[in-house]
Amino acid sequence: MMFDKSIALVLVAMASSSTEAYKRLPAGLTWTNNAWGDENSKDTTNGMKVVDVDLFDEKESRIQQLKDDGHIVICYISTGTVEDWRDDYKSNKSGWDKIKGQKMDEWAGETWLDITKLDLIKPLMSSRFQIAKDKGCDGIEGDNVDCYQNNCVQGKSESDLKSYQIAYNIWQTEEAHRLGMSIGLKNSVGIIEDLAPYYDFGVNEECVQWQECDYYKHFIDLDKAVFGTEYSGKLSNICKEASKQHMMTKLSESDGWVNCFNGVDPLPATLFTSSDDEPKDDDDSKDTDTTPSPNPINTIAKKIKVPSLMTWTNNAWGDGNELDRTSGMKLVIVDLFDEKESRIQQLKQDGHIVICYISTGTTEDWRDDYRNNKEAWKEVEGRLMGDWPGETWLDIRKLDAIKPLMSARFAIAKNKGCDGIEGDNVDCYQNNCVDGQDEDDLRPHQIAYNIWQTEEAHRYGMIIGLKNSLGLVKDLVDYYDFAVNESCQRWNECQYLQPFEAVDKAIFGTEYSGKLSTVCKKATTYSMNTKLSTGGEWVNCFNGINPLPETEFIHLKKPNYIRQQELAQHHQN
Repeated sequence: MMFDKSIALVLVAMASSSTEAYKRLPAGLTWTNNAWGDENSKDTTNGMKVVDVDLFDEKESRIQQLKDDGHIVICYISTGTVEDWRDDYKSNKSGWDKIKGQKMDEWAGETWLDITKLDLIKPLMSSRFQIAKDKGCDGIEGDNVDCYQNNCVQGKSESDLKSYQIAYNIWQTEEAHRLGMSIGLKNSVGIIEDLAPYYDFGVNEECVQWQECDYYKHFIDLDKAVFGTEYSGKLSNICKEASKQHMMTKLSESDGWVNCFNGVDPLPATLFTSSDDEPKDDDDSKDTDTTPSPNPINTIAKKIKVPSLMTWTNNAWGDGNELDRTSGMKLVIVDLFDEKESRIQQLKQDGHIVICYISTGTTEDWRDDYRNNKEAWKEVEGRLMGDWPGETWLDIRKLDAIKPLMSARFAIAKNKGCDGIEGDNVDCYQNNCVDGQDEDDLRPHQIAYNIWQTEEAHRYGMIIGLKNSLGLVKDLVDYYDFAVNESCQRWNECQYLQPFEAVDKAIFGTEYSGKLSTVCKKATTYSMNTKLSTGGEWVNCFNGINPLPETEFIHLKKPNYIRQQELAQHHQN
């Protein structure tokens, strides 16, 4: 049974707003494991981008040296057990003892956490995360986060504990991100599908041996790194499977780790030790494996990046019959259903990124896909929209029924050649869209649905933008690739979009009233790419970039008042 993400997403909605920027770890990063493994496992940092160290055993000075040498440093800690030899345990025994579950059979002095006591766990584990932050760690590898499958709490079954485990793991990601650190999911293959959107990378032991590597597609499809290890098997077979799964895998042999990938220059071998005793020299002679490096390409497609400063054309929607030129504009928004495939292809040939506008939050009874499957669409309808005849809010609680219908719309966009999607009407929860449900009731459902949209777009190899929905920006900025807004200056709301700018993601803004010089001054303040509608055309607060040409283009989107009249006439007939 899949975990209901709406429960866990309530935690996201309550998360701290002070999240710092943290490092993204895309698929294909090389790595060194100096944190754990077989007794004799040694690993070189030469040419490796990511280095995994033990938080408590590694000196802060060496962590800083690794970072100075260009490495990303991930610090290993157990986030799922009590360890009675740690200094923080010894200084607060009574606190840690209150959250003990069952003993771990494999490790003396180590006890599972009782994950049903999350309120007591949080301050203790938060202190460990702060130690990692203070030591300079870029990220955390949290181990033993599969308590629910290990009889870890007396009297509780796996099904009893699964929701607690997911809630605790999501809290860990929020806490790491609040402190500006990345975090990886260690093993726990049974909950990868639920947690991949929250974590920044995956770490696995022996998925080849246990035939479990397929689960990691949920990370790879989101272009997130997966670091794998195996302790037995033939190197060629392991590397073949690693390449198939786009994992960066190591095999432990008698004299150290052997990689299924090559190092990347010019990163040096940093003087390194896995303890505070005498340092061990890196033995680069061990790195003689000539196995071809796996190709770490996303199994669907690499997503286009949309950095904060990007010019754009709006030929999809607006206040009336605005015209907008494509000359010198990098990104062009068109209406998915109204624009011809041939023009989308021409725009792309001329060097533009093409974003296709669709409503992902309503049913539209004039669309062909609605007319061809009216019964299914009616099953997911909520309340009528007051401002658009023929358009009805989705009942976002019915996500399982919505998914196949909206996925089919995304497939249309992919097949037409769209590089991305601008999904409109994704703020149902604030619009009294479902009878008997208030904003608080619907908010977790809205977040869950919006996150699914990002996952689905990325699965198809497309980017996706968050339209308006300012109340959800902090919860969703990590999932979306850009933002689109109408009238944030008019309503004094542009500051809510700053989380996108903070992570270098574009914000495309429009205003329908105001003085151009004032609008543009504010747009500059908020690093937004803003247009002002003058009634007949869009006027930009930014300049075009050569040599992008003017693509022959027909603006097919009719003014709102004409569309309303036509739809009203259609329904009268």
